[in-house]
Amino acid sequence: MLDAKRILKPGGIFGATTFHKSNVFWQPDMRSAFESFPFEAPFLKEVKMQMHNQGDWTDPEWIEKHLKSEGFVDVQVTTNPGRYHIKNAEEYVLSFGMMLAWLMNAAWSEETRREHPVEEVRELLRKHLEEKYEGDGWDVEWKVICMTGKVE
Repeated sequence: MLDAKRILKPGGIFGATTFHKSNVFWQPDMRSAFESFPFEAPFLKEVKMQMHNQGDWTDPEWIEKHLKSEGFVDVQVTTNPGRYHIKNAEEYVLSFGMMLAWLMNAAWSEETRREHPVEEVRELLRKHLEEKYEGDGWDVEWKVICMTGKVE
């Protein structure tokens, strides 16, 4: 944050986006897939939208207070909902399949990961979604926090 402020000239505007803490956009389908697997496939109880402990960048109120405390003026923080239509199971796997290895490493034992490699899990995910949505598409929704602040 200090580097952004240092780099900007007076009147320059810092802008960023981050996910809101209530985001679940890809999780319900991934969770239902894990529950459908023919073996025990734990899913994390909570999937955090922030991977560090430096403030709460998933909370619009915290972000606004933080930017002001860092000396930014004309601070604006908005939460913007969005929706995306997933064409089919294949598109979902292409869009969110990169989460599989991370989820497996975070929640599964080494033995389970060895017995069920990511390639197998990716195919089980695809099959589950193909059946769940009968080959059709579906919408996923999210919330993005947009923030700006000006350097005096």
